[in-house]
Amino acid sequence: METTPMKKILMVIPINTDRYNVDAYRFVKPMLAPDFELDVANISSGTPFIQSRWAINQNAPHVVELIRKEADKYDGVFVSDFDNCGVEPAREVVRIPVVGGFAPQVLTALSLAQTFSIVTMSDSLLALDRTHVRAFGQIENLQSVLSIDMTIDRAGADNDELVSKVYLKALQAITRDSAQAIVLGCTAMIGVAEKVRDRLASDGYQTVVTDPNLVGVAYVQMLVRCGLSQSRLTYKFPENLK
Repeated sequence: METTPMKKILMVIPINTDRYNVDAYRFVKPMLAPDFELDVANISSGTPFIQSRWAINQNAPHVVELIRKEADKYDGVFVSDFDNCGVEPAREVVRIPVVGGFAPQVLTALSLAQTFSIVTMSDSLLALDRTHVRAFGQIENLQSVLSIDMTIDRAGADNDELVSKVYLKALQAITRDSAQAIVLGCTAMIGVAEKVRDRLASDGYQTVVTDPNLVGVAYVQMLVRCGLSQSRLTYKFPENLK
């Protein structure tokens, strides 16, 4: 019997610590198809969290360097960051598909609903998240961007306070802002989406709450399986690189 060759995805954690690597791997592993494998790697330089444009600029070169160095070993890359740290330049220098945490979530939400709101960690990200929405031409579908005003080190599936804060903001987005789907604006909110979705359902709101890591890994698998990668009409390979 002929065996199907395994395909490999690299999940990049774009911060200079491995504190999230194991949890991220364990969380997304059930999303892998039988013919896909996943490795998780973090950058070794830069900042330990991303909550500003400055941090994105600090970490992005290291993300691109890591992806370019490892690209030959993989069929696709998911950068676990809602702010797409390093994603755009990395797309120019590798041939395999590279996606971040923003587009897969928003495109998935809008395939199931007509409007969405973003629930993010910090007030410092409110304007930045709107910038991403404008860049992807989805500002008319955005109802609101809401912050739970928590530091990134307090994120995680077992944090009841985090889940409660996200739930309350999601409820506000639905009841006040007319959002029909909720997009989580931080990839460190591991396991939060399902719990918030269940709470909303118990209130009578059967709605979409996307998890950035699950959707991102699933999205990369779809691109690989369909033989798709970023367009060279958009992302031209730099002439000064070999």
